[in-house]
Amino acid sequence: MDIRGAEPRETLGRTLLQLLVFEVAYYLAYRSSMSFHTATSAPLWLPDAILLSALLLTPRRKWWLFLLAPIPVRLFVEVPPGVPYLLLAISFVNDSLKALLGAYILTRLNNGTPKLGTIRELFQFFLI
Repeated sequence: MDIRGAEPRETLGRTLLQLLVFEVAYYLAYRSSMSFHTATSAPLWLPDAILLSALLLTPRRKWWLFLLAPIPVRLFVEVPPGVPYLLLAISFVNDSLKALLGAYILTRLNNGTPKLGTIRELFQFFLI
């Protein structure tokens, strides 16, 4: 471990790999959710589930990485013509805050990542 407190090279590589896997999963979920006709909404907004899962599986000190990573996908992929960027930005902030709040509450209630091994943890997860 570096004396200055920097992450070891293996940990940095692992974090970058996790971000890459997250970005690909988020991109696929976003494309899938955006494939629904504009007159109807997606029955489930899969990118929110991907983001919440990433936050729950990541130490809190790295949450900011996973909150910023979706920005290019949200602003430049599958944007319907005529949709203002302000609406895209507001939607992104709304979805990010939901995931952040959900992850925060679930980790506080379970003293860490919920394992969903009990009915109580499962109920909390679905309630949040």
